[in-house]
Amino acid sequence: MYTEDSLKELKTDVKRLKRMLENHIQDAGTTVHALSQPGVPGFVEYEDLQKGVGKRILLAQKTDVLTLEEGIYECYTDVNTPKNELAIWNINVQVGFEKRKTLTIIHSGSGRTYTRTFHTNNQESTPSGWARVLKEYVVFEGSASERNKKYTLSQKITNFEMLRIEFQCLGNMYSFTGVVATSKTFCLTANNLPNVQGDTGFAAYELEGQFIDENINFSISRLSGYSKLDPSNPIVISRIIGIN
Repeated sequence: MYTEDSLKELKTDVKRLKRMLENHIQDAGTTVHALSQPGVPGFVEYEDLQKGVGKRILLAQKTDVLTLEEGIYECYTDVNTPKNELAIWNINVQVGFEKRKTLTIIHSGSGRTYTRTFHTNNQESTPSGWARVLKEYVVFEGSASERNKKYTLSQKITNFEMLRIEFQCLGNMYSFTGVVATSKTFCLTANNLPNVQGDTGFAAYELEGQFIDENINFSISRLSGYSKLDPSNPIVISRIIGIN
């Protein structure tokens, strides 16, 4: 319940708020509130407010991404996107002196990232076009060399476009990179050729593996090799990296 004192205090607050609004608005004409200028208070345009608080501006569908001014945006479009792919794109546009511009565009669904640059007066840099920015995710790190043992990955391989498998053999580091969209198996090889005729250092090793359990695990299905120096199979998988 309001008391006489609380009503007086409320009335004082309302008058104070009215004065603050009048001083801030500085009515331009009769109903228009002017946009802010250096040293002059006023409204901020919606787009500038969104940029200032780090929120993306939602663009109309089919917007040409190459026509955008400096800012951060979100758009469902295929106009001048990488490979003209229709998708939801997160777009960052940075502008420098003499109209130098850098665009970074991110496929919202997969996280695939591309960049494109324009040097001076909107002339595209060379080489031109969208450049893919590959991102790597370590999905396995350890030591895998036992046949028929199950090894667990941190993510399914189908989350990635490519895999790189790093392994050790004969004291050396090797890597194998392959497309994994439909791959269920992989084969790793390591060879050591003799330096001179009669050298007994020849060695050849091979490891076959497979992705199992809906591509979240892998196992080694076959080990084979030949070496007079070391008849065992020394291939050891140390890391598997997903690439997008």
